[in-house]
Amino acid sequence: MSCLLLRNVRPLGAAAVDVRVEDGVIAEIGTDVAAGPEVAIEDGNGQLLVPGFVDAHMHLDKTFWGLPWRPHLAGPLAIDKIENERRLRREWGRAGSVSP
Repeated sequence: MSCLLLRNVRPLGAAAVDVRVEDGVIAEIGTDVAAGPEVAIEDGNGQLLVPGFVDAHMHLDKTFWGLPWRPHLAGPLAIDKIENERRLRREWGRAGSVSP
């Protein structure tokens, strides 16, 4: 199990607290959270603690103006979708707006 203790951080701008994370999941939030011998400790110096800014936006189908709707045919990974769109743009003669 991996464990990290973030000391003196301000979740979403709130008052400073300690946050213990175990295996990527917040396990405890409070003041003076105890740290075991195997716990990595980082001092947040009163900085903000915010969720990761991730844009998970993804099109599962593709429609271009003036062309018929196309069903999702790519694999499950983001790279599958990117490669599928690049292939379709080449096939449809619209490759100019996508990097190779």
